[in-house]
Amino acid sequence: MWQIVKWFLLIITLLLLGIILIAFVYYHLYMQMNPKTRAAAESAFQSGVTIEDEQNDFVMMETNKEEPNENNPSPYRLQYLDIKLLQLGADDNYIYYKVTFQEMIPRSGTKVGNDQILDPGMKLNLVDNQNQDYAILDLGYSYLPLGLSNIGTYYFYGPTGIIWPEEKRFLHQDHDSKIFGGPGYEYVMGAFPLKKLGLSINQEVNLALSIEARSRKYSHAAVDNLGGEGKIPGIITWKIGSKQFVIDNQRRGQGY
Repeated sequence: MWQIVKWFLLIITLLLLGIILIAFVYYHLYMQMNPKTRAAAESAFQSGVTIEDEQNDFVMMETNKEEPNENNPSPYRLQYLDIKLLQLGADDNYIYYKVTFQEMIPRSGTKVGNDQILDPGMKLNLVDNQNQDYAILDLGYSYLPLGLSNIGTYYFYGPTGIIWPEEKRFLHQDHDSKIFGGPGYEYVMGAFPLKKLGLSINQEVNLALSIEARSRKYSHAAVDNLGGEGKIPGIITWKIGSKQFVIDNQRRGQGY
């Protein structure tokens, strides 16, 4: 009987390891930006904009009485979750964005007391003139067992007009975007198909950037927004491919 149990546990362990390995290979090979795409992104950033964020400006959130583990009332002030810079760029194929943090992202999840960071993610929301999302460009990474980590990206587009439930807000969720960075780097950057999103060079768009980190204890262990006030991120108005932008109704430009 004990031999059967040992074989059963061995098979389960091997299956789990196989699933982890497949996920690791998928996220690190298929979704990862190749050197050509990374070079194109860096070139696009040179022609685009760089926007600085204030340091240690994490969002203070109230405890949700119905879900006490949703919001951390004392956000974990970890420098690798603190936005330093946002870079935006575009070419005929992709819209790119790159988020640089105050320090290098660790290769394993940080422990904070009896809690541990699991999977930080960032979203660049495209919003209309009524501040309603019409696309969300997602980049993120997560920590796996055995000291492994993975990176992942996807994007939503095609708003339905439905606000709730959240999974019905958009017609499409696609995974052909690309990502690079994450654990071991100071940044995360991604590439999203320009035309598929209905965008074009010189088109004016409104954008908002936020990062949320989930931990074992909290859904929102730490939240940082670029600009804005309180829980609301700043609205960036950018002419795609240009060096001019407006954030929080303050016009700014970069001539370099």
